[in-house]
Amino acid sequence: MCGRYAIYTEEENLEIREIIRDINDRYINAAEQMKLGEICPSNIAPVVLSDPTDRYRGALLKWGIGNTRFNNGILINARCESVFEKPTFRNLIPVNRCLLPASCFFEWKTNASGKKIKYSMRPAGSTCFYMAGIFDNFDNFVIITTDPSAQAAKIHERMPAIFRSREEALEWISPGANINGTVQSLLVPFDGDLSITAA
Repeated sequence: MCGRYAIYTEEENLEIREIIRDINDRYINAAEQMKLGEICPSNIAPVVLSDPTDRYRGALLKWGIGNTRFNNGILINARCESVFEKPTFRNLIPVNRCLLPASCFFEWKTNASGKKIKYSMRPAGSTCFYMAGIFDNFDNFVIITTDPSAQAAKIHERMPAIFRSREEALEWISPGANINGTVQSLLVPFDGDLSITAA
């Protein structure tokens, strides 16, 4: 599960700053709703979408898709193992894939004394990476999760689907990507080094 992540906009985060600029230009009246810093479920966050001409643009979506099984509940994650079959998601993944820019994501681990410790995780050496997401027709999104890498498994049993390169990230949202080939093959546990610190 991924229940919290962050987008920081320091000077070195040039890629994130460019996405924010694009959103500010396109959402003149709505950009003030955009959440930066630590992002929680139900926040409105920046994402990257594509259109049929393979142009990429920043957009604002809300984290969490309505869960009809529970009153007032929302789904914030989708498991990569079932996202192609579950009724809530299977019609979204062919056309409604998005990228979620992030500076880090957070997980909690209970220590020997029963205290929950919050950990920040990100690909080592990176100030900006992309997680896989899908969104519905009401501008709500979920984060797709995978099994954890060996490092992440020491903290939690799931982790976000993280792309290893910008090229992989753009393949994920390419309108022409093969759903049963390229798209599925991108949803694998992250195999690079992670920087993990107590937050």
